[in-house]
Amino acid sequence: MYQGLPGGSIALFAIISITIIFLSATLDSSSFTLASTASKKLSLDQEPAGWHKIFWALVIELVAFSMMLGGGLQVLQSLVVITTVPLILIMRWHRYLSLNGLKRIKQKAAVLKKTINEQPTKLTS
Repeated sequence: MYQGLPGGSIALFAIISITIIFLSATLDSSSFTLASTASKKLSLDQEPAGWHKIFWALVIELVAFSMMLGGGLQVLQSLVVITTVPLILIMRWHRYLSLNGLKRIKQKAAVLKKTINEQPTKLTS
């Protein structure tokens, strides 16, 4: 299709290049996000380990290749369901941790409020 256009080879090369850059950036950000989520004790200014990002990138690639080679809509639907299960488990775990964290914050706030209300304030002149 592009061969019939003036500069079709250049346009085709540009489209392929942009597609590769887009897919690389998407894979990198996805593997970074998954590795960050799956890492324990990772502070906000730290990055996950390189091997962890590579592991998740390989998992994503394996899923994509299996979808391409599997063929058929039924197989694709099955693979989507299978790959969604770990994500659902991770999201439930995060919900559990978030709710526990909010409960602890609420308890600490109640203790702090009680402490502030019980301690008389001294006015100095």
